[in-house]
Amino acid sequence: MTRRLRRLEPLDPEAIHDRLFASQYGPAASSYLTDDYRSARVVYDIESDASQAEAAGAARDLAARYRLPAVGTGQTVVFQEVADSILASAVSSLATALAGAAVFLIVIYRLLEDSGSLGIVNLVPILVTLALVLGTMRLIDMPFNAMTATVLSIALGLGTDYSAHMTHRFVDEFDGTNREGALEATVMGTGGALTGSMLTTASGIGVLVLSITPILGQFGTIMAISIVYSYLTAMLVTPSAVVVWVRLGGFSLP
Repeated sequence: MTRRLRRLEPLDPEAIHDRLFASQYGPAASSYLTDDYRSARVVYDIESDASQAEAAGAARDLAARYRLPAVGTGQTVVFQEVADSILASAVSSLATALAGAAVFLIVIYRLLEDSGSLGIVNLVPILVTLALVLGTMRLIDMPFNAMTATVLSIALGLGTDYSAHMTHRFVDEFDGTNREGALEATVMGTGGALTGSMLTTASGIGVLVLSITPILGQFGTIMAISIVYSYLTAMLVTPSAVVVWVRLGGFSLP
């Protein structure tokens, strides 16, 4: 006995989609398929406690597993992409500001004190301040994002200000031989003024820590920490850098 097999007609995807859209499920299908049937939306679930970065990473991983071209999208993914772009811009701006501050300090000390190397001395406490702030952020589990990166730029300005006051006062007091006396006058005189400035500025901005808005709370915390570290490095690191500068030749350096 022989059985005749029925020849299957090739499927027409467009016809299938036409029937789907014409059915009672058409409104629901239109939420997942485009009108030209060339693109589809895939919805996936993530853990409820996943962060925005984790959700965006999961979308990219899911898109990478498809054989056809796929792109992760959605409000969370878009917000994360924007945040990443802002963060990259903030980091680039921070590096540019640091390089610009170094060039400016070298040039201005060269013009005013005939020693461009004092600009490097002035820059040392700033680098220490940035390192301390980043380390503290890691210690207290505060994220490094666009907002905190921007605050670091403000810390750069504060550190430059505090350190410049200390360095310039030392140069005014130093006659080439009275290193200890010049340092004492600098720390006791200018250091006292910086102490008052630090306390008022840190306490005034630090009040934002009590804000009910998390972003403002983070801003106040990082600002207060940056101000305190800028003061401490100006008082402790700057004198040490100045001593090294004197031992290397002081005003004889370029």
